[in-house]
Amino acid sequence: MLKEYLYATLNGVLPGTVYTFIYHGEVIGIIRLREDAGQSEALLQSFGEILSRMGYTGGVSNLFTDLYLLPYYLQQAGYASECGGGQAGTLHFFRDHVLSYMLGGCTQELPIDSLCSRGLHTLMAHDRQKGTEYIKTLDVYLRNEMRITQTAKALYIHRSSLIKRLDRIMCLLQDNLEHPDVRLYYRLCLALLNRKQ
Repeated sequence: MLKEYLYATLNGVLPGTVYTFIYHGEVIGIIRLREDAGQSEALLQSFGEILSRMGYTGGVSNLFTDLYLLPYYLQQAGYASECGGGQAGTLHFFRDHVLSYMLGGCTQELPIDSLCSRGLHTLMAHDRQKGTEYIKTLDVYLRNEMRITQTAKALYIHRSSLIKRLDRIMCLLQDNLEHPDVRLYYRLCLALLNRKQ
């Protein structure tokens, strides 16, 4: 379907709520959401259904109130649309891809390997040489907020086996995961490594 038709249809079907225009060959729009979260969700759902029926997908930026910042929000919507292109669904929200966007910014000047600590490199080498899953275990452990029971369930191993494995991991890592900034650093490094694969 022609973009000109989509642009005209959206303006006609949702007047006073959706304002669309064509910018650099793309249909760009602003959706006026309501204060009531339920009404906003219903509006976004009907907007998504219209796009789906017309064979389009869209990216949705974070909520904004300052039109001077519109170029940034267009960039967010574009990024969400690019990232979500291969996924199910019609509307793709920047909030679902913001971590990926932030992580991409981390590696613009420095390669991922140079951002990882010596301990992470030691764990990766151990996994390669011995066939262990220490990196995966550390990732799951940190994702589960260092809760032993939940981590053991997620990894399908016994609690005591996990504790022994974590002891070996901590020996190789040589860092204090009790500090929140250290945990955040490792979560980001692991997310970068997962993104690289």
